[in-house]
Amino acid sequence: MELAATIFTGILVITAIVGAYFAVRNLSVIREQNRRNTFLALLTELAQPETRANREKVYQSLKIESDLNQIALITGIIEHGRESGREDPEKTLQIAIESTISCMDRIGFFLQHGGDEKLKEEAPDWIWDITIDIWDRVGSYVSHIQKTKPSHGKYFRELAELAKIKLPRKAEQVSTM
Repeated sequence: MELAATIFTGILVITAIVGAYFAVRNLSVIREQNRRNTFLALLTELAQPETRANREKVYQSLKIESDLNQIALITGIIEHGRESGREDPEKTLQIAIESTISCMDRIGFFLQHGGDEKLKEEAPDWIWDITIDIWDRVGSYVSHIQKTKPSHGKYFRELAELAKIKLPRKAEQVSTM
């Protein structure tokens, strides 16, 4: 009888250990799926017509200039946009700039702090292209704002630094324009 109880206890312990192993394994699979789904949602947001239109406004309206010119130009657009009415072109450009910075900040946060190294490696090259192009147009402004609001665009800055590592030729081309 004692032998049967020992065998039964052993079987229960082994079953518990195997069950715990599969539970932990399933949790890590679910966590990985959630990370990938979040990343796909961010990529989908980046491809949305409104987001693309905002980026296009930034591309067309802001050229790569000296840092001081860029800071003055964007600061003027943002301040005028906040004061103006909804139909004012400066207002729509202000919204485009701020929403583009916010979108890139979310992607930067996720890739740097919400995912894993595999996602950084598997991220499509066009993310790095977009990041460098946008950063070169608004980066000086973001750096200027960070003097008073250190968290503004923090993850976008990290994403831009990573993008310049991922695509060094692109970063050199843009910086020589």
